Parts: sequence; C-alpha cells; structure tokens
Amino acid sequence: MPSRSLKFIFLLFIIFIQVLNAQELDYNFYNLKLTTSNDKNAEVKVQKKRDFFEYSLKYKLSQDGYEYIQTPYYDFSNVENENFSNLVFDNHFYFDDNIWLDINMNYENSKGKTISGFGNLLYRKNSISQNSKVEFFFKPNSIVTTNIKFENTDLGTSSYDRFKNNENKKLTLSLKGEFDLFTIKSSVYQLSSDSNYFYKRLDSYSYYQLTNKNYKGVELNLSKQIDDTFFVSSSFFNVDRNYNYFYEEEGEDNSSKLINEVYKGVELFFSKEFLENLKLIASGKITDVEIINSNKDYLIGKKPKYSPEKKAELRLEYALKNMEISANISHTGSRYTNSSNSNELDSYTLGGLGATFYTQLINKDIKINLNIENLFDKEYFLYSDTLGRPRTFFFNISMEL
Repeated sequence: MPSRSLKFIFLLFIIFIQVLNAQELDYNFYNLKLTTSNDKNAEVKVQKKRDFFEYSLKYKLSQDGYEYIQTPYYDFSNVENENFSNLVFDNHFYFDDNIWLDINMNYENSKGKTISGFGNLLYRKNSISQNSKVEFFFKPNSIVTTNIKFENTDLGTSSYDRFKNNENKKLTLSLKGEFDLFTIKSSVYQLSSDSNYFYKRLDSYSYYQLTNKNYKGVELNLSKQIDDTFFVSSSFFNVDRNYNYFYEEEGEDNSSKLINEVYKGVELFFSKEFLENLKLIASGKITDVEIINSNKDYLIGKKPKYSPEKKAELRLEYALKNMEISANISHTGSRYTNSSNSNELDSYTLGGLGATFYTQLINKDIKINLNIENLFDKEYFLYSDTLGRPRTFFFNISMEL
C-alpha cells in the first residue's frame, strides 16, 4: 500500500489547489499533470512514453457522500462520509515487435463512517484493495500469439463488528491462432482463493469462517467473423473446483467441509446485423456439474446448490439517429436449493425492454435511459426464501457538463 508520506505529498497538492480556490484546474508540467474538478476531488498523473517502454502513475483523492444535518435540539449527523484514495501504476515494455511485457498495479483505500446523535460513532468501515496483473506476450508471426498472465487480488474490509479478507491468485496460459477460416484460442488456468471472515454477533457470540478454493480449468474457444455482420463463437470448458470450509462458532462444535466439484459444458454465442441498424444477439450455456468427492458422504454425486445447468438469452437491438431500442428474453434453468438435492426451484423466463434517447440542452449532451425488467411481471424465486423482482421500471438522465 502507498506509504503515509506519499499520501501526505499528494495531500499537499490538494491543499495548494484549495489555497488557489480553483474549482476547475488542468495543469501540465512536462510529464506531470494535476487536475481537480471541485473542492473534494483531485488527481495527479505522471506519464512517459518511449520507443521501447511507456508508463503512467496516477494518484487520486476524493471525498464522496458527505452530508451534515443539525436540528434545533443540537443533534447532528454526518452520513456516509467516505474518503477514497486510488493509486494506479501501468508499465509496458517492448523488447521487440514480437515480445512485450505489461505490468499493472492498482491500490485502493476507502474509509467511511456514520456519526449520529451527540457525536456517537455508530458505524465505521475501512476497505483496502490491491490488484496486480503481469502479462507476457510472444507473437512469433501474424497468426499465433502466446500469453502468460498472473493476477493477484487482495481485498480486506473491516467494521466495528466484523472483518473479512479475500485473496485471489490466478495463473493463465493462453494460445491464440488467427486463421482465415476461424480463430482458435485455448486456455489453461489455475485459481487459488482464500477467504477469512470474522463476525462478532450482537448476542456476544463470535463466528469465524475460513474458506479455501482451488480451481483448475481448461477452455477451448472457436470463433468466426463473417462479412463484418455475423459473428459466431463456441466455447468448451472443464473446471475442477476444490473447496475447504472451516467453521468455528462460540458454544458449538467446530465443523469442516471438503468438496470437489467438476463443471463441464459448452457455451454458444452469435450476433447478426440486419440492414444497418438492427442487431440480433443470442447466447446459451449448458453445464454438467457434479460433486465427485467430499468428507460428507451424502454430498457425493449431488449437484451444488443454486447451480442451473441451462441458461440462455436472446436480445434484439434497433438503432435510430438519436435513439436505441432493445428487447430481451432470458431463461434460467431449474436448480437445487439444498445439498441433499431434495428441493428444486422451477426454471423461469423473463422479458425486458429498454430505450436510450440522446438529445441536447443548452449545448450539453443529455442521455436518457428507460428500462423495464420482468416485463410480464412473472413471479419467480432467486433462492428458496428470496423472490425475484416484480415488474420494475428504471429511469435515468445523465448530462455531460
């Protein structure tokens, strides 16, 4: 994570901006750029580009969701006061025309709190996130590209009564070949995920959960672009998932659960443009999933909870000069709600409509979105105790200032 001294340096930049009382600032000095849009947001960016490398370093500080309320009874409240900092570092090294290396690092720090009453702190939350990605590319000719990618994500969140940390590491090896008839891409990956969760309950009981996940997957994708109007793709996958759960609760016996699942199936996708403004998009996925090993004998041979074997979607898009209209139908297959597979939720099919309008007001671009989910107001269950949304309307207007 960025050091406190580094944060302090960038904080001095923001103080300097406030002294100048600049509501909008865009200042460049060689490769250094300093911007601010208002008194709560500022950004510093350094970038450089040469023939064989380029890099950029960006640091952003902001304050969001601040609200101050004072009543005649001298009661006050600060609601959703959040300070956010973000450090992004990008590197691209070009060894020659056929070999290059990309390095990306992203650090985020978010602190929020809610104060109510006579200065009583009711809630405080702190989130720290680190995302790193390293990719190595080798393209010996115009047809074949080999890619090795390592990704690491570490996210920690804490509040007054709980702490949660997730760390994910993924290594992927890909080989892509672009031929005249089709494009083929094969990938082999391994994902390791660790999660620690501690929760202090209101009744003074503590709850602790540790989860380890290990995924090994193989994917093969075939795709073809035809006449710039028709695209078709098919993917075949086989994923082996290992889970290790450990539970510890005060006053109860500790328990653990080991699960080994296998997912294999096929996913199809195609899009077709008709005329110049009409487009049809369709996708479907069929998955065969089974628990093949567990320390709980009753789980072997069962299906994991809430894992549909069939999913499909059909979407139609129509574009005019200042308007886009869309209609979609999505289908989700049946799935089990318990580990013993004794209870099953029915499949459901939902329809939706959407429209986007583009206009101007006082020479400013305006975008208006209107969407309708669950068009036919179908009753369905997401989980055994959770109903899906009824017919719902969404309306949004955005303006470019």
